Amino acid sequence: MKKLLLVATMVLGFAGMSFAQTSGSMACSMTVNVVSALSISKVADLDFGTIGAGAGNVTLNPKSPTGAQVAGEFKVSGQGNTPINVSYSAPSILTGTGGNINFTSPNVVGSDTTIVSGATGVNTGTQVTIGPSTNEYLFWVGGTISVPSGTAAGTYTGTFTIDVNY
Repeated sequence: MKKLLLVATMVLGFAGMSFAQTSGSMACSMTVNVVSALSISKVADLDFGTIGAGAGNVTLNPKSPTGAQVAGEFKVSGQGNTPINVSYSAPSILTGTGGNINFTSPNVVGSDTTIVSGATGVNTGTQVTIGPSTNEYLFWVGGTISVPSGTAAGTYTGTFTIDVNY
């Protein structure tokens, strides 16, 4: 009986031992999703129209410009149904012959269709998705300028830049 117990102990003891491997290998699969090139083009310049000196704050709503106002418009083309990152900055001033006009509160809306009335607000630092069937996304830009009294007559210009990337 003692021999049987000794043999059983030795067998069970060896069963719990493991031996280190001296080599090994493992494979993994590789994938990549190649998307269409991303491009952005200006469709229309942002134009507040003709206003009088000292008009105060003048706002251009990108979904419903009034009179001679024209919302700025950009078109992005790329891989449909793919999110893109959006960022933009605006000038703090428009410069002209008589000094400066402050540009504040850019108002950017966007849609994956050409229907501006259905566009929604787009904040800088957010993502939007390129249209699945159009492979496009459109942005319309408005904002507010402040025209103080005594502003000299003339044309005042600045730039608005929008950046997109996958």
